[in-house]
Amino acid sequence: MLSTVQYGLDTLHYRFKYFCQFDISTPANLVEYLISPLSAEQRRDVYLTKSTASGETPLHRAIIKGDSECVTLIFVSLENKTQYHHEIIAATNNSFENSLHTALIYGRLDIFQTIYSFLPDDAMLEVLIEADKEHSRTVLETAISLHPHRKELIVTILDSLEPYEQYQLIKRKNNRGETLLHATLKMDNGQRIFEIILKELSTEDQLELLEIPDSCGASTVDLARRAKKDGALRETSSWVLERYSWLQTELILSEEDLESKSICIRRAVQQIIVLQQSKCLGLVDELIVIDLLCVCSIQL
Repeated sequence: MLSTVQYGLDTLHYRFKYFCQFDISTPANLVEYLISPLSAEQRRDVYLTKSTASGETPLHRAIIKGDSECVTLIFVSLENKTQYHHEIIAATNNSFENSLHTALIYGRLDIFQTIYSFLPDDAMLEVLIEADKEHSRTVLETAISLHPHRKELIVTILDSLEPYEQYQLIKRKNNRGETLLHATLKMDNGQRIFEIILKELSTEDQLELLEIPDSCGASTVDLARRAKKDGALRETSSWVLERYSWLQTELILSEEDLESKSICIRRAVQQIIVLQQSKCLGLVDELIVIDLLCVCSIQL
């Protein structure tokens, strides 16, 4: 049989859960007062309570209000239980937006950094690779789409991941079959973002990502060729084509056995033929082609 004290705590626990379903303006000092008698597990339970209408958790609500004090309190009150941090950050509303999505959508960038600092290392990729329902965007794509000039956001996300995790995140396709590179190519400052997101990846990974087709069968390189031919996004498309050719050269030079070199050379020659047939060769491209041909002849 429950003691009077335990019964009181359980009653407070469930009343607070009910309270969290509807209230959107609870000040941090009142939250701290209400949760003080509760255990870390009960607090976690409260923080995972969703509103009946929009499916928002108390963390979502605090973000929307811009209440950074309450956001910090939620994590500090969990007594360094990182698994609870993971669950609360990953919890989504009815639009499948986790708390990081919400912070970016509402422009709460300082709060985004605070929440991100509490995300456990072993849960980073799992949380970041989940996409929202409306736009099918990951947290990284949301950051790039809504805040393309905030380099520090992109750097914060990528620096927290190992290169193989970055690769997985970048290659994930949205509901249009596009990877992050497809989406970045269409942006005004795409070159700057390309430089950031490809920085830590190996030559092979960069080439593979640039060659992944979208739902229409077009790779980022294909789209860059079309864009350059049409005179659109000339700076970014030229950079992508130049980078692609340079990566092929690097791959040829890095291969040690003759068979691997031959495969790389055949691949490079095929790309030269495609460039010539598409008639999108500019002065820079012609110099790259000459470079590639020289490398091929030397290596043979």
